[in-house]
Amino acid sequence: MNTSNTVAHLKYRTSIHNLYFSIILFNTFTNNITNFVSSKGYH
Repeated sequence: MNTSNTVAHLKYRTSIHNLYFSIILFNTFTNNITNFVSSKGYH
């Protein structure tokens, strides 16, 4: 494997990881908002 391929592969892996991390954070955030709204009695 040459260096440029390795770098590209690492960047790709990192971007995929960041994407999943963002989705998980977003889901957690929206779940917290939903639970907060439900607990306040707004339906």
